[in-house]
Amino acid sequence: MAAEPVLIVHIADHLQVGGCCRVMESFCRARAHPAVRHVMAGGRPDQVFLDQLRRDGVAAYALDADGGIPREALAGHAALAVMAHRSGEETEWWNHTLAQAAALRPLALLERKIFGYPDRSDAGRRFDVVFCNSISTLHRHWRESGRPDLTRYLARHRVLYNATLFERPPATLAESRARARAQWGAPEGAFVIGDLTRPDLKKHGAMLDVLAPALAKRLPEVFVVTRSYPESLAASVGARMGGRYRNLPPSARLDEVAATYAGLDALAHFSALGESYGMAIAEAMRCGLPCVVNSTPGWKHDNAQVELVRDGENGFVANEPGAMLEAIETLARDPDLRRRFGDAGRARFDSGPMSLPAVVTTVEREALLRAASAGIVSAERVPPPPPAVGSAEIARWLAAREAGERFDRPARDPGPLLWRASVAARAFSWRVRALLA
Repeated sequence: MAAEPVLIVHIADHLQVGGCCRVMESFCRARAHPAVRHVMAGGRPDQVFLDQLRRDGVAAYALDADGGIPREALAGHAALAVMAHRSGEETEWWNHTLAQAAALRPLALLERKIFGYPDRSDAGRRFDVVFCNSISTLHRHWRESGRPDLTRYLARHRVLYNATLFERPPATLAESRARARAQWGAPEGAFVIGDLTRPDLKKHGAMLDVLAPALAKRLPEVFVVTRSYPESLAASVGARMGGRYRNLPPSARLDEVAATYAGLDALAHFSALGESYGMAIAEAMRCGLPCVVNSTPGWKHDNAQVELVRDGENGFVANEPGAMLEAIETLARDPDLRRRFGDAGRARFDSGPMSLPAVVTTVEREALLRAASAGIVSAERVPPPPPAVGSAEIARWLAAREAGERFDRPARDPGPLLWRASVAARAFSWRVRALLA
């Protein structure tokens, strides 16, 4: 029998730099059980990215021309499970690729649902278990599927937070921090706040640009760092911050991204459409950074950012511009609070359902349970259930979402009416630009 009798193949419709592939890479690097091996495969491969994965020891393959898993990826294993990482929208590519996977007679066909779109396609009916990457994603899918009986729905649909293989090395923290801040030109003693989301104005807007003049006036020590901002937005933020700003080029290397987090004091993450998970937020929390996020209530928007950041516990949730400024100013003035928030955020990934071992073990256990039933591995090798998001917690969150709970804090001082009007107008102008782009 093979040393690793169970193979789990993670499939995406693209093999390129991005959050989806980072999650698949995390499974490959962080397997929890010696009887399981993870590999990743996808369509539309970026050859540079594929070569980098292989140099780093990750088993990564491009799907063959017919959408099938290459034979070399399947060799040497007694049993197969397939996990599809997808948005959930029906496409011919997924219908065809999953039909190819099903023809291999896998032990289990699993889905990691990235967004809550309903899926009534042939592909959607094939899955044994559907893992939603947040309660927010599950809520949206449950609602848009017609609000079926929740007990029956949860028998097949579960919450599985994203695998987050990301940590700031404590031994090199001081050195990495000093080097990053020197490269950015941040002055000694600066309070450095960053926004490391992808450059998507339709989703993330331009709130740091909108807040920049007030930030610069109220916090002379503030320095803003962003990554991959569009040129026009970066130029505007830099001018409005009086030069206390650095926009970094895109990077797929974890060491470079980790160095960026090392140089920050806090993360500011404001999304117009909400997050189905919030990878940048999770990475920042894993690195011990306090976060300031906004809330996007209502079932039509994702709102997983408030699952990650609990207001007053490991960061702030602020919707109004005045509340956002107050949250950033509070963190800038109170290093002890930053430390407490950072420790509380990191603790959420050290144990419980968000921890990497719990996420990986959940998927491996699904495959091993079926392998044990087939006599491929002994029942003693099946791990016990890891911490998971229970049905009672899901029901509580769904009730709060249905009621339109905001989860945010009001501003103590909303600011002058004229300022609020100018902020709203500028935010709207960026939204219009994004829609016209």
